[in-house]
Amino acid sequence: MGLYYPHMKSIQQQSGMSLVELMISMALGIFVIGGVFTVYVAVSQSSAETLKQSRLNAEMSALMNIMANDIRRAGYWEIDANKDGSFSQVELDAYVPQNNPFSQFGTTALEILDQASDTSQLPLGSADCILYTYDADRDGAVDTDEGFGFRLNGSGIDMRQTGNTSNDCAISGEWAGIVDTAFIEVTSLSFDLSGSKCINAAEPNEIDDGGTASTVDDDFEKNCYDTGTATTWAAPSTGDSTTEIREVLITLSAQLVDDPQVTLTMSQTVRVRNDLVRVR
Repeated sequence: MGLYYPHMKSIQQQSGMSLVELMISMALGIFVIGGVFTVYVAVSQSSAETLKQSRLNAEMSALMNIMANDIRRAGYWEIDANKDGSFSQVELDAYVPQNNPFSQFGTTALEILDQASDTSQLPLGSADCILYTYDADRDGAVDTDEGFGFRLNGSGIDMRQTGNTSNDCAISGEWAGIVDTAFIEVTSLSFDLSGSKCINAAEPNEIDDGGTASTVDDDFEKNCYDTGTATTWAAPSTGDSTTEIREVLITLSAQLVDDPQVTLTMSQTVRVRNDLVRVR
């Protein structure tokens, strides 16, 4: 007869995981961890790319704002010499738009030039340099330091700072870079005036200037930029008054220096506030 010890519990036999089960569990764990790591890497890379794109966008937006805000002032002329809001009769007699010294065609008026050929692209066209003047010190006269502009220079952009009123994009010593070329590389810059309009105040004149006998005062006759389809179309005559409403389309493309795959192209249309009025 065996002894009975009531204070002792029965011991149940327990078995651990088999080697196969352990290996399967480890494989599943590695698979899950690998998936999480892959997602983490993808999110990190995406965040880095987004940050780079945002930095490039911010830099280019700042450059575009600098150019647009300054170009918009082209042709500004201050005639209130007393700065008191009143105008003398001499000032009123002198203040006619065509006499604006900051809008003289071929000298001080806004102009775009192709640097490679050193030629003007007026009245319409596209180029990589723009020149213009405005009355920065508000004294009513064109000073030698009131010539402004922007140009593409290698992988950067220059701004005319020391001032000069000559129509030349190549004069050294008066341009300064406004781009951090260690950060971004400008791949292209263009100023396009093709959105501008020119209106001839002499039209309609009840004369067939377009050479089409069946139609007097064709629509294109009043557009002094448009030569029409007829070879006998007449340009504005001597004494005609024309008004040019100028729009400058600025297109800027750039990329990051440390990651050329990050690129951006940005465009902005600038309406020059001061129209160019000429007597032909």
